Amino acid sequence: MADLRVKDEWVGPGEKKTAEHLRDTLPDDWVIFAGRKLAGENRDDVDLIVVGHGKIFVLDEKSWGPRLVVDDSYWYVNGRARQNPIGRVGQLSRKLATKLKDHAKGYKQVPGKRVVPGIVLSHDNLQILSGLNHDVSEHVWQLSAAEAEMLKMDKAETPLGHARKAVIAYLDDLPAGGKIQMLGDYRVDSRMAVPGKEQAYEAVDSSDRPVVLKCYPVAALEELGDPAEFLRRETKALNKLAESGRAWQALPFFRDEAYGLFVVPVVRPPNARSLAKSLKDLDPERPGGRLPDDIARNLVVDAYTALAEVHAEGLVHRALDPGRIWLGRALRVMFSDFHLARIDNAQTIVAWEPDEDSSNDYRAPECAVSLATATPRSDVFSLSMCLIEWLLGEPAPELTIEQMQAKLLDSCPWAAPMAAALGDAGSRPSAEELALCLTPKPKSLTEAHSTATNEFTPGGVVGGRYRIEEKLGEGGFAVTWKVFDTWPGHHKVLKQFKVAMPETLREEYQAANQLNHDCCGRVYDIQIDKTPPYLVQEYVEGQSLDVVGIDRSLKELRQIAEHVLTALTYIHGKDLLHGDVTPANIVAANDGSGIAKLIDFGLATPHGERPQGWTPKFAAPEVLDGKPAKPSSDLFGFAASLAFAMLGRPITRVTDGRVQIVPLTPDDCQVWGDEGEAFLQALLKGVELNPTDRPATAAEFLNLVRAARPVPPLAPPVTSGPSIELTEVHNEAVTSIRRLYRGSVAGNGGNRGLDDQFAMDTYVPTALDTQLLPRVLAGELDVVLLSGNPGDGKTAVLVKLGEQLRTAGATIEDEDEAGWRMRLGDRLFTAVYDASESHGDLSSDQLVSAALDAVIESGQGTALIAVNDGRLLQFFDDHGGEYEAWGFDVKDQVNGKETPGSRLAVVDLKRRSLASEDGHDGPALNALASMVNHARWDDCSGCVAQYDCPILANRDTLSDQGAPVFDELVRISHLRRRRRATFRDVRSAIAWLITGDRSCDDIHQWRSSNLSAMQLERALISELAFSTESSDYLVAEWSELDPAQVAAPAVDRLFRTQGAASQDPVYNGVDSVARGLYFELVSDEAEQTDRTSVMSYRYLDEFTSMLRNDDPEHTRARLLLGMSRLVGAFGYTDDGLAMSSGMPHAAWAILHTVPAAEFTVSIDDARSPYVETIADQLTLTHVSNPSITLSLDTAEIILRAADGELVNDLATDAILEEIEAFVSQLARRPSMEARIVDSSGSVAVARIDGTQIVLEDA
Repeated sequence: MADLRVKDEWVGPGEKKTAEHLRDTLPDDWVIFAGRKLAGENRDDVDLIVVGHGKIFVLDEKSWGPRLVVDDSYWYVNGRARQNPIGRVGQLSRKLATKLKDHAKGYKQVPGKRVVPGIVLSHDNLQILSGLNHDVSEHVWQLSAAEAEMLKMDKAETPLGHARKAVIAYLDDLPAGGKIQMLGDYRVDSRMAVPGKEQAYEAVDSSDRPVVLKCYPVAALEELGDPAEFLRRETKALNKLAESGRAWQALPFFRDEAYGLFVVPVVRPPNARSLAKSLKDLDPERPGGRLPDDIARNLVVDAYTALAEVHAEGLVHRALDPGRIWLGRALRVMFSDFHLARIDNAQTIVAWEPDEDSSNDYRAPECAVSLATATPRSDVFSLSMCLIEWLLGEPAPELTIEQMQAKLLDSCPWAAPMAAALGDAGSRPSAEELALCLTPKPKSLTEAHSTATNEFTPGGVVGGRYRIEEKLGEGGFAVTWKVFDTWPGHHKVLKQFKVAMPETLREEYQAANQLNHDCCGRVYDIQIDKTPPYLVQEYVEGQSLDVVGIDRSLKELRQIAEHVLTALTYIHGKDLLHGDVTPANIVAANDGSGIAKLIDFGLATPHGERPQGWTPKFAAPEVLDGKPAKPSSDLFGFAASLAFAMLGRPITRVTDGRVQIVPLTPDDCQVWGDEGEAFLQALLKGVELNPTDRPATAAEFLNLVRAARPVPPLAPPVTSGPSIELTEVHNEAVTSIRRLYRGSVAGNGGNRGLDDQFAMDTYVPTALDTQLLPRVLAGELDVVLLSGNPGDGKTAVLVKLGEQLRTAGATIEDEDEAGWRMRLGDRLFTAVYDASESHGDLSSDQLVSAALDAVIESGQGTALIAVNDGRLLQFFDDHGGEYEAWGFDVKDQVNGKETPGSRLAVVDLKRRSLASEDGHDGPALNALASMVNHARWDDCSGCVAQYDCPILANRDTLSDQGAPVFDELVRISHLRRRRRATFRDVRSAIAWLITGDRSCDDIHQWRSSNLSAMQLERALISELAFSTESSDYLVAEWSELDPAQVAAPAVDRLFRTQGAASQDPVYNGVDSVARGLYFELVSDEAEQTDRTSVMSYRYLDEFTSMLRNDDPEHTRARLLLGMSRLVGAFGYTDDGLAMSSGMPHAAWAILHTVPAAEFTVSIDDARSPYVETIADQLTLTHVSNPSITLSLDTAEIILRAADGELVNDLATDAILEEIEAFVSQLARRPSMEARIVDSSGSVAVARIDGTQIVLEDA
């Protein structure tokens, strides 16, 4: 019998069964180690390590089965794919071998490979098959055969000799494993092999959907900045790619305190295979050993297009290899394993770069030493190597670059541009450039289908399909016709060129053909091979701005400007220029709405090149001079076009080849009034002769024209009392509040502990101050352990306690940045600000021990320690013998057990709700009040900008009707249970809502330019609260509740009747009206709608009332009614739960009813004496034991159904499945009564009466 040494609890019966079987079947002098954790930063768990005479086996136990297919990258368990576990075990084996060489005396001198990775399959009824691509050299054993295989391998090896004793001693000293079983709500199946410090696990969610959990150690991630911000950006970028099928979908990330990990769940797409597997399986087929050109070329183009989309999202993959490039349906390319990705050039996890990774052989030369130097062009190199390997059918890393290039040109001449991708980074093309030049040049539709001579006259037919109806315009460059396309039966515009077109214009057409935006006209076809050449594009109904005599309102012109600048923002983001923005190329709707499109993109110009066709009257000076065009050249054309539409004449003239600005006349200004003049002045900034003096981007120009309105008077008229001399005020409170926003460009302050005077001044007392500290000062507690998330206020309350002790006359014995020690009378108080971190020469454990020992040694003392949950439990596990009684109390309190009489308190701040329970006096409201109180804003009464300051306007809103709305948003975040908001989160959100990350200087600068800051994009609270541009956690969540996204026809009516006619430019669109209505900044004079119509959670108040247990019977009745209607009893109105049964399409139905009296509603409420809490979910339970837990989202769906609204969308599917699963448990129970509904809606009742079934009318 072997020596089995167990250091941790068994994880599942399979692991114990395997260890005991090997113990009973292996020789006596063999040693088996169970539950060990390898040394190092990742602290990898190992199931079993077995030490024989000559071999050391690292084993991973799997109880998978009963049906198992072992293959290459994936195994298939009962038909479901799981990553091959041998990769991770091999990784652990290599790590252990390295550790033994460094720490086991004599092992370094032992020859050969001694550490062997293996998988032991322990399922009792296993049916195992080998896949086509299974590597038979991998050590995969059924439990019954494992010992024989191990003995055979060990016997064939020379003994370890004296090193064996050192190996066993080293393994004996390894710490306990603590294998992860659950992360959040996900059940962990197995750990995966990934590079670097990141961890990854195969897992399933509550509905048994397979997911991969990407895990980042919190401590390591925090070294690189704000972890949640990093993960939010990564998740957002990955999901944007996932929507287009270019990456695996990422689910909402979360923080697991127990294991100190940030976790990002990702969903592996079905029906996808890696590029490596495609090559190995020769799928697609390769007739004659070579891929068909059309298949190969299409896939290569799609691969570079996919990579271009990745780069467009600000991601650089940095770790591409054939196993991380996936082929989905129709060979659509996607990427996985963004473990080492960089986002937007920010410092990310490059510090986690592993020594070994499967992508090493595919790295570009410039990042061979370090991934820190990788760029998007480095990804191009790696992808090109992978694709060349796939095209050639042989390993690319075994070839030199010259050999790859030569073989590629010989095998696939069409792929010649890929050879440049293997050159140096400076001359390497981008992914987008390669996709474009590798795309086969299509034949013109006209060229392929022309059956008649082209006839460019009204009534004539061009290309056999385009029937000319009328001439739309003519210039020196081309004639424009309105044509009817007889194939699809639509009108289009045909542009007939008067001069021959170079072949390069075909590529420019293809670039323009990729543009797809609501504000851009589409391009459909080009013919340049025959004379005369022509272009076919979308026909847009409306009038172009070159049509004179149309009296457009200023409001319409502003909307036209919005649409055109939005279009330019889009095309400039594609590295293209329009090249000929003129009044003729801007078409506005005929209804005066201002809806407009920018047309004629057929010859869109790449940045830095000279446009092919341009109109001198509206061309920028640099274009007239023959210089390359820039985005600012398009902005010149836009501004000149809008000015033409307003003035009826060009704003510029060309004299002797030079562009001159024609000044505005007094009549020009007078006819348009003050607001029109302000708008014209903004347009003049776009026609500056020097490109650097124009707005830098179309987005910047859009903000400029929005804000171009008359600046309000300095002050309202003074009718009595002394006048006030107004000046430019710079309120220090604005600066301090702005810095609380976690993403502020001004930097942060006042949001970590009480690190400045503003933080002290705005400190909000909580239950910690009113309930906990008095007991501490009275000497009633010996140990106080404060746990929670960063920003929960742990340090702040300890600082406040120190102040109170000083005030009471305490003497300071020690104080530094790690905490303090004070004595008041005979009692010693010790505070540790963060026991999760070391300080100086003291480790975190030593800091905690010193504080606890001070209590023991003094006899009268209190230790107050801030520590996270995982660290807290780990400490008392490691030091249970020293602090046994306290350790028991800690575990009991953490598990929710009462410990009467205990002098130890564990205060879990993660349980705290900062929202109020009833809309009054909650911590979030109190934090808000501390920042909007009048004293902080008195200085603004003397400011010249006070009547045009969005910061002051937002403060005024939040001190009035906006306060309960803010509290409501915080309450929704709490009840959604995605993330518990901390004080730091709330203060950051308040700062964003007030300032929008703007300063007093910003407001005064806009005012000095005669621009209205109130009109800036995202200036007012109603826009800021739902912004997708904020990096604030709470605001990012609130953006999902955007009132503008709620279907509310009443808001459309409100805009049509009030908003459209309103002169208030802030609420001049349906979206802005909806958001203003939510904050009660917009009201319905007809009283036909209110803010509830734009709320995502219309039943929030009712659910909150249910959580307070105001009327339990009413709660039960409402829930049962809603659930009845959701499961098929649509017209049900009585008490109890009704379930429909019968054939799906039958003309009748049977309603099985369960009486309401058989259900109870309970509130899941975890009250705490020291923190503010509110219940966040309730449970509906049947007497037979089935139950369902109802969150805010579930209750919203049920209550809507109770009132007759059935929600049917993808977002509610999971909720409906949960409800149906609960109801199905009750459907099988016998019933004393059933209702029968026929096709006319008549209802009869069938009930049991003694031994008879009686049928009677309802």
